[in-house]
Amino acid sequence: MAKFFGFEITRSKKKGIAFSPPENDDGAIPLAPGGAYGAYINMDGSIKSEIELITKYRELSLQAEVDAAVDDIVNEAIVISDERESVVNLELKNLGAPDTIKEKIYAEWEYLVDLLDFDKKGYEIFRKWYVDGRRKGE
Repeated sequence: MAKFFGFEITRSKKKGIAFSPPENDDGAIPLAPGGAYGAYINMDGSIKSEIELITKYRELSLQAEVDAAVDDIVNEAIVISDERESVVNLELKNLGAPDTIKEKIYAEWEYLVDLLDFDKKGYEIFRKWYVDGRRKGE
């Protein structure tokens, strides 16, 4: 107890609530709450447009587990085996069209692959397509 300028300072009889967690002497480590989150897909039909569905798929792909799974799928789909060979090829052996038509299709295919710079950006293009796309009938 102390007296200053006519005021008396004493200790409170009640114990207050501490703003820090109690110290554990047993070696236990306190963990911060939170850090986990979840997502769900509403199958009741409340998603009314393709845009809402794509947005939902993009939100799901931000979760760590889904992101890792999508990365595994894209890594298996886009494989670069040789620097001189293109990442994607077009096969028209069984098309049943004349060779002149096949040559024109091959020429346009090469133009599109060069236009998209698929050899360098193929991973990102396929990943965006995989996340945003959906199977027919869904």
